[in-house]
Amino acid sequence: MVWTYYGHEGDTDRLLDLRDDVVGSIGDGVDEDEFHRAVTRYSSEHWSSVANAQMRAVLAGSLEQQLDRAELFGELPARAAAPDPQLVAKVARHWFSRQQSGRHDPARV
Repeated sequence: MVWTYYGHEGDTDRLLDLRDDVVGSIGDGVDEDEFHRAVTRYSSEHWSSVANAQMRAVLAGSLEQQLDRAELFGELPARAAAPDPQLVAKVARHWFSRQQSGRHDPARV
């Protein structure tokens, strides 16, 4: 997961360039120890955030709405426990290339 904070001042291209550089470096390969630390931290934060019934319902509703599979909520612990750093690098190379970076292109509007 890559977080970028924007304070609504200045040029967003600098942030997008930085994001692209970071994700591009992930595409070059992922240090397995650092990867597993990040997965452990993210998993802990995730499960802490959905500890109450309301947040579980929100997550299940989101999975149902976006993927038509609310039951994924129950599968998340097993999926989060078995990540593949090589797959993360592959996804970063494919989905976060400059062509797929999510930048707004006024010419395409």
